[in-house]
Amino acid sequence: MDAWLRPGSRNTLEVMLRSCHELGYWGVAVELDDNSWGEVKRIASVYGLEVFRRVTFELGSKEELYRRLRADRWRYDLVSVATRDRDVLMAAVRDMRVDTVVVSDPSSPPIDRHIVQV
Repeated sequence: MDAWLRPGSRNTLEVMLRSCHELGYWGVAVELDDNSWGEVKRIASVYGLEVFRRVTFELGSKEELYRRLRADRWRYDLVSVATRDRDVLMAAVRDMRVDTVVVSDPSSPPIDRHIVQV
């Protein structure tokens, strides 16, 4: 399964889905706008892939995190949170509605023992 597809265009999407099929994946999580979702499902079915909706929330405050989760969590199969704020990071790792937390930005809070224990 590939959970991190973020195609920039329809052609890129098709190449990604074909590659996933050739690699033997059975499912993919795709991050695209809602208007493209029908096209994603159509192309994925050609390759026999199950598709899941994913989103990455890029947030600056805990209040914004909770508001977005309340409003939008039900629309997606996989929710990721990207943040540079330690309080948002800690809230996201504790919240069961968040599936993954992205901390790849150099200015992200460092991952210390406390965060790993959470």
